[in-house]
Amino acid sequence: MNSFENQPEAIPQPNSPQDAEAWNNQGNALSEQKKYPEALEAYDRALALKPDLYQAWNNRGLTLYELKQYEEALASFNKSIEIYPEWPETWVSRGNALNALNRREEALAGFNRALEINPDFYQAWNNRGNALKDLNRLEEALEAYDKARRLNPESFDASFNRGLALNALNRYQEAVADFDQALQINQQDADAWFSRGNALRFLSAYAEAGSSYHRALQINPDYLEAWNNLGAAFNGLKRYAEAITCYEQALRISPQDAYAYYNRGLALANADRLPEAKAEAVKAAELAELQNDPELLEMSRQLLANIIKYSPAPEG
Repeated sequence: MNSFENQPEAIPQPNSPQDAEAWNNQGNALSEQKKYPEALEAYDRALALKPDLYQAWNNRGLTLYELKQYEEALASFNKSIEIYPEWPETWVSRGNALNALNRREEALAGFNRALEINPDFYQAWNNRGNALKDLNRLEEALEAYDKARRLNPESFDASFNRGLALNALNRYQEAVADFDQALQINQQDADAWFSRGNALRFLSAYAEAGSSYHRALQINPDYLEAWNNLGAAFNGLKRYAEAITCYEQALRISPQDAYAYYNRGLALANADRLPEAKAEAVKAAELAELQNDPELLEMSRQLLANIIKYSPAPEG
């Protein structure tokens, strides 16, 4: 039996080329199909006909955001707000663009403004939590996520993001509970399995952490950080050969990953394969220096010093 699930829908042209609302709706349909350049053309047609159509300015900004053109997106959101400042969705969209530009305080102000307009706007509470988390105001972030979850108990994002904040607070057992709640909603999210693994690894629950990393890798086999951290879990279990294999997988994905070289060197040293470990530590130090990572550079040099210290003296 043939399947037509992936067959794209046809997007009809507006009945009237002078209908701004119809061009805006066409832009929305194109954007849903991820046809972003065509969507932008439709929004521009709408705005040429009706420059004060604030919904089209907002939607144009959302499309530019998907294209990672954050400055241009911000300009569109600003225009939408200039026309109609009482639409909370645009304040949230503007905050997201500012967050992407690392303008955290301004992003937070945008989410706060959205909540002044609509105190029960779940997305604004969740995104406010994200901005606070990025500003390292973690307790306040938890309060925002709690409010988001009360408004939308089935929210994956609020539980997942709350777990990330708890991880940052070293409250790993609580973080696991939040990741579990998120995974009850969506078991196919690789980041949630990965983050759950991190919390468990910090609790020294290495076997369970490894299981979580495995789940993340089943969903995304090229998840570099999951291969690195699965190796760390095997290292914690003293299963060094398996750890080395994980780091080899990480280096297959990213041949210049300094952390994978360092971690592979550590696993080789633990396995008493010191000549190979020395080569990996040297490579890690070289890459850390090139990549301007002073913390990893110092760790690599310390690993190299320990390998040299415990290496047998050359014969003769």
